[in-house]
Amino acid sequence: MHNVSYKISEKSRVRDQINIEMLMSEVVGENVIDMSNIGCDAMCAIRVDYTTNYTVKQLGMILDYYDIPKRNLKKDDIVNQIILYESDTFNKINVERRKELWRNVKELKQDNFFAKYVIIDL
Repeated sequence: MHNVSYKISEKSRVRDQINIEMLMSEVVGENVIDMSNIGCDAMCAIRVDYTTNYTVKQLGMILDYYDIPKRNLKKDDIVNQIILYESDTFNKINVERRKELWRNVKELKQDNFFAKYVIIDL
């Protein structure tokens, strides 16, 4: 068996200086790139969803709910307005509320009793 020897020495109390600002900018910079790619992918998916699965009338109802003027807008312009509104973090509560209400209307339309009384067409 070999003998093991070791020496314990205490390092000085002064830590190496770390540039926190530089470290944070590197971390934030990497995350911004990743988030922008994810955000772009999500926005493209939302754009395709609105363009293919919604009629101009349905998109107009969404604009009406958000109090966005829709006069003389083509379908692509309407989709862009909706995406701009829904991508703003300040509108998150209003967007979630609209989506919840739209789900509720769809559920009522599927019920045999309430389908007779729900006039709105989503």
